[in-house]
Amino acid sequence: MKVKNRGKIETAIIAVVILVVTAAVSVGVMASVGFFKSDKETALELLAQVPKKLSRSYVSDHVGTGELIRASMEKGSSASVRLSGLKFNDKIMKEAGTDFDFSKFVFQAEIQTSADRTKSNTLLNLSKGDERLSVVAYMDEDKTCTAFPELSPGKVVVVDKREWESLSEDSGVVDLLESRMDYMTNRKYNEFGKAFEKFLWDEVKKVYDELSCKETEKDTYRLTVPKSALDTVFHDFYHFMSEQKETVDFLNMYLDEEDDLLSFLEEAVEKITSESSDFIFYVKGSEKDVSRVSFEVTLNGNPYSLSMDFEGKEDSKAQLQLKTKQDGENISLDIVMKDTKTDNLSESLDAHLLIDDISFGKLSYLAVIDPKDNKYKSEITLDAVGEEVFSIKAEGLVKNLNPGKSVSYDLKNVSLRVEGDKILSAAVNVTLGTLEGEIEPPKGEEIDGTDLEDPKQDAFAEEIMQNGFSMLSKWGLYDDEL
Repeated sequence: MKVKNRGKIETAIIAVVILVVTAAVSVGVMASVGFFKSDKETALELLAQVPKKLSRSYVSDHVGTGELIRASMEKGSSASVRLSGLKFNDKIMKEAGTDFDFSKFVFQAEIQTSADRTKSNTLLNLSKGDERLSVVAYMDEDKTCTAFPELSPGKVVVVDKREWESLSEDSGVVDLLESRMDYMTNRKYNEFGKAFEKFLWDEVKKVYDELSCKETEKDTYRLTVPKSALDTVFHDFYHFMSEQKETVDFLNMYLDEEDDLLSFLEEAVEKITSESSDFIFYVKGSEKDVSRVSFEVTLNGNPYSLSMDFEGKEDSKAQLQLKTKQDGENISLDIVMKDTKTDNLSESLDAHLLIDDISFGKLSYLAVIDPKDNKYKSEITLDAVGEEVFSIKAEGLVKNLNPGKSVSYDLKNVSLRVEGDKILSAAVNVTLGTLEGEIEPPKGEEIDGTDLEDPKQDAFAEEIMQNGFSMLSKWGLYDDEL
């Protein structure tokens, strides 16, 4: 079933995202700094437990995912993906008219990124036995370097960003790529993050001053944010984004040509606040442990409600239900999250989208790890209208486990099913870690990529083409007679 009026659904999504982010950050910040008044303390302390209850994971704790993310942000990150033994479904191979054996090839990607994201190095490698083809791409604030070690040994194409910008003033495509690169490498995203953090803190103080709290029954509290305060948050968010020119320009690149982020936000804010209500939270919990949180609000004349129920401490369960009504259609998103600690550690998530009681889609995720021998398996499945859309399964071992420094997933059996048919299988090794040492550009004879009249460029390109086609022909991936 199609959801009518896509614009209203997009507006609804914007509204929910702003509300949830503001609420989550608000209670988190207030809880961390003790920003409470006595009549609100209990309710807000309970509410502040929600992010942790939603993010808890015995699997991630065992692997050290959180520690690794924090360490990577401080020291930089490295990641490696190795794929081997690739086999496609016989039916697919027959339809493609080939019996080529992909299982003899190994594909590998390695990525290094500095902590401030101003430097990165990427290696892509395709190999068969002792033979391989690879490309190295390096980038920093001043230049990019590209090398093809096997196809043109000892040569590196270097592009100075300032020179490139002067040559590409009239190229829309190049300008687009350069603008995206400039945003990511000049710390502008960090500046936006700091500005957004300050904006949230200012909004937290405004909301807190207007927030009222009342115990409606034993261990149950009602928190109310008046409509006027809620409208202020939405309008403040629009004005804040209006001042973030670099970020808005960056995001506009990903929109259709006729779309504009600020225009969309302005229209969305006006719609959201035109027919809205007070924002009401209900929080329930005893013995300093939250058991239920819910909220209800009307935006643009449409009702929204969210309920979150929490059960258990060792083995925990969280149930979430988001409901709204759009153009006469009842929309419901039900989510069940489980985190268990028995002989094995496991986590699961089931998300179910219903429109007028008709199943629109169901997403399921499961991950299990045996802490004794680190055997690991996971599965992600998406169903729609009772039919399987796709399913990804993986089995293997967790290795090189050094929480906060490195972890490897050695998955001997990874398979993909689409609409019930097995499409492919492969062995995949994924290694994640912190950056060790410095990120250096590839060494070799430098070729100026901005000097379009340099004969070295033509010679380099011809060498790449000849050696590349020769290797691909040798591997059976290219027919040189065509």
